Amino acid sequence: MTHFPKVTNHVRPVGAAPALLLGAFLCASSSVWAAPVTPQKADRFVDSMGINTHWNYSEYGAPGTTRYTQVKAKLQELGLRHARDNALQPSINASLDLWNTIGVKTTFICGRKSGGSLVSSQIDAELDSLEPVAAAIAALEGPNEYDEQSPDSETNWASKLVDYQKILFTQSNNSTLHAPLNALPVIAPSVTSPTAANAVYAANGNANLGPWIDYNCLHMYQSSRWPGTPGWGANGYGSIDWGINLIGAPLGGSKTIQSTEGGYNTGRTSEDRYVIPDVEARYLPRMFAEFFRRGFFRSFKYELVDAAGDNGFGLMDASLNIRPAFTSVKNLVTAMKDPSPLTNFTPTALDFTLSGVGSDTRQLFFQKSDGSYYLMLWRETSSMNPDTKAPITVPTDTVTLALPASITSVSTNLPKNNATFSSVAISSGQVTLEVPDHILIVRLGGSATIRYEAENLTELALSSGDTVTDFTETGLSNNAATLLNANASGDFVTYRVNVPQARSYKIFVGVKKKNNRGIFQMATAASLTSNYNNRGSAQDTYNSTSTTNRLEITTMTFDSAGDKAFRFLCTGKNGSSSGFGLCFDYIELVPQ
Repeated sequence: MTHFPKVTNHVRPVGAAPALLLGAFLCASSSVWAAPVTPQKADRFVDSMGINTHWNYSEYGAPGTTRYTQVKAKLQELGLRHARDNALQPSINASLDLWNTIGVKTTFICGRKSGGSLVSSQIDAELDSLEPVAAAIAALEGPNEYDEQSPDSETNWASKLVDYQKILFTQSNNSTLHAPLNALPVIAPSVTSPTAANAVYAANGNANLGPWIDYNCLHMYQSSRWPGTPGWGANGYGSIDWGINLIGAPLGGSKTIQSTEGGYNTGRTSEDRYVIPDVEARYLPRMFAEFFRRGFFRSFKYELVDAAGDNGFGLMDASLNIRPAFTSVKNLVTAMKDPSPLTNFTPTALDFTLSGVGSDTRQLFFQKSDGSYYLMLWRETSSMNPDTKAPITVPTDTVTLALPASITSVSTNLPKNNATFSSVAISSGQVTLEVPDHILIVRLGGSATIRYEAENLTELALSSGDTVTDFTETGLSNNAATLLNANASGDFVTYRVNVPQARSYKIFVGVKKKNNRGIFQMATAASLTSNYNNRGSAQDTYNSTSTTNRLEITTMTFDSAGDKAFRFLCTGKNGSSSGFGLCFDYIELVPQ
């Protein structure tokens, strides 16, 4: 693997990663998976994902600046709850605001230096600076890639690193000196190669750092290969197992691993971790899932915004334009997050069978506090030729999911494409699924809210002479919506909505209000040609300024599941409105 040159006080990409198998998945070596499986909490998976930041860089901005506000808003939109940064004052200042305003905790990299060399006498001062923001900290991490960042003349770098880590662990747990930090876990320092890990092992008297850490540490970069690559050299070079066995074992023994850096570059074709943007949108959610599957406690993508010297690693470029992987991760978080605390419920097992499974298809199984199950499937294979950088068209793996009678509804989501779950028909207790080379989420039962993005709905009918236009805009659900170009009362559009269960739902409609919008009345029918019944009252979507709104329409009971007709009829316009147009963002059903 190619590493960056040494850069003081700069968290850079490099290295390899860890692993321990979890009971959240079934063996992928068989064509049939069949067993009662106890799921993990879905929110635990969301909590395992993080992002590297650099709030001391101008590309991020300091609290109180416009740039900082813009970047923070994007971080909030992304939905990740964990950041990793250097323990420098600008980032320390930002951490408390991030925690208090958007619920993001920071893992801080410790390691103050003078002339590029670690200074152990500065550890207490460094910890003192972190105490005021202790509530905003998730963990403390040892020095970053010191085998590469130490001065070339420092031949005893490994001994200095070992001494620093021991003092950091001891002092951060000292109840007299640093009581506010005592509850924080300490992560091992990162190194970039087996040679460096063995040097640390030797410097510690032929022993790993296990007694001086709570978590092991790896930087899992797999060049331009896929997350589950078996490697591309001696001993599986670059694979997860290579990282665990040749870096993780001598560094931290059997301690659970956090991969505090990983990911790809999409901005520089000369960079050895370069992948095309569409492939990163496939690989990055798979990276989080594969690392979780292998037992990583938390994994951090490098990084949020392109920074000087690291162009192309960001989920956004320096102008804050989002890359495709930003959207796929955002959608993954949206699909999997659970509003209830992690400790709020005990997951229950489900007996199901998945047959026709290919050798590279992977699975994770989760449950949310509302009782719904989430089966995550993906093909862990190459989506791009790492040498030519040409995309590879990967066929889907057709599998059959056999379910118990207790599961009466199934819906699927592809986070790479959107955040919408679409209902799937159950036939004789079975569902056929097409597993792609990016994450497929299968929701089983439960009473989770279902959101239908308007731009993805089928139009069953449209008033004569009128059109419906799809458009994209940041801030809308899934960043897209539809516009019924109505020009008079009586114009309408009818959508097909697949209702997953016969039950009561509270119905919401997302709209974009504006100064040229009309008034609509929603009605539903069992089919396009059945009798329509008005639902709720007429809704005025005029507003003097452009706003997005979630309108509560009504609560109603559907006597049967399946496709229903939802009609939106223009009934007029506000006297201040200059038009009759109707903009629909989504339809949302909330089980009651």
